[in-house]
Amino acid sequence: MAHKCDYEVVVDFNEDNITAWYYAKYKDKKIDVYEHVMYLDGTEEKYIRDNLRKNPMGGYLVAFPGEKETMPYYGEKIVKLGDFYQFDSKYIINLSYQFDVDSFRNKLIELEPYFKYLIRKIKSIRYEVIFKYFVLAWKHKDNVSIIEWLIENNQESLVTDNNLKYNLNNNIFHFIKENKNIENMDIRAIKLAVKENVSYEAAKRAVDYFYSDIHLEEYLHNQILKRNDISYYKDYKKMCIQLKKNFDDPYWRYPKDLVNAHNKVMGEINAIKLAKEQETIKKIQKDLSKKKNISKKYNFNDGTYTVYFPYDLEDIKEQADVLNQCLITAEYYKKYAEKKTILIFVKKESERIATCEISSTKNIRQFYMNEEDYNNCKATPELEKIMYRFLDTLPNTVRI
Repeated sequence: MAHKCDYEVVVDFNEDNITAWYYAKYKDKKIDVYEHVMYLDGTEEKYIRDNLRKNPMGGYLVAFPGEKETMPYYGEKIVKLGDFYQFDSKYIINLSYQFDVDSFRNKLIELEPYFKYLIRKIKSIRYEVIFKYFVLAWKHKDNVSIIEWLIENNQESLVTDNNLKYNLNNNIFHFIKENKNIENMDIRAIKLAVKENVSYEAAKRAVDYFYSDIHLEEYLHNQILKRNDISYYKDYKKMCIQLKKNFDDPYWRYPKDLVNAHNKVMGEINAIKLAKEQETIKKIQKDLSKKKNISKKYNFNDGTYTVYFPYDLEDIKEQADVLNQCLITAEYYKKYAEKKTILIFVKKESERIATCEISSTKNIRQFYMNEEDYNNCKATPELEKIMYRFLDTLPNTVRI
């Protein structure tokens, strides 16, 4: 049987690294499932047990050695944990775990007492974040006091700059202090803002655009940077390419009045887009309407919860707005209309509370409640039971 587990992290300190062991715990069972090694030179290695899989509703599920293989979630077989293998993702697995953060901080302070104020100012309670700053302080021992100030003022991104000690001259540090209300500033944007005497926002938009053309850089500087609206050129170029304009032609590449040129191509784009959208929406609504009969056939209502297949575009739009979901922007509505996926809506009494995406074999692909709080939008145990009751009413192969 596969279980939802509690997780615990234990950190071992070695000569040139720390190693974090993740343990899955269920009742009296406990097993290590993930290993994260972080070195003082900034590199890291990650190892994960084979068959530790994430289910859309259940989270990470663990079948302990000696337990029977089962299939508790539709379409997904849970098998026994295997051996460790190297985990190549740049991310660590997202587990809520128990961890003695105070002991970890104290151990780092023992290793380097000079960093004690820095370590105590780090707000995070995750070992990997605390150790990352410890490594940065190790690399920049001459600037520990500056690193402390940056962390205290929500400028962690500046702390990670490899050339920190070369970039932080008096003018730049003064600029950072004056703009400390802007979190996680970009050192490139700060340097440009100081050099050109413009706002941080204008400079950030500038550095986000790749200056590969010296004439373009000069053009943008004269036309845009001082006016704080570099986004115009990015949009303008994208639309010209979309309309198949010859962007190598200076007429299109460097228009005399950028804003006027931007508005003209945008008008052309919008006219084409509107014509296509009107035709597409008619077809999508027609396809969705064909799902009405099967939606009514399998409509589930236990007096509190209603679970159903949507068959109206306005209903899908409202679901997306109320639950802060990307049903429209990511074009799930179109995939659903074209029978490429299946959507299920859940209401509690009259309130919209969840959206589920399944395959034709009832395999749950995604399940989200209100995504405004992304960390707390998974199904509750009560809602899981309702969903499985609904899925049990469906045939083994769902055609809608």
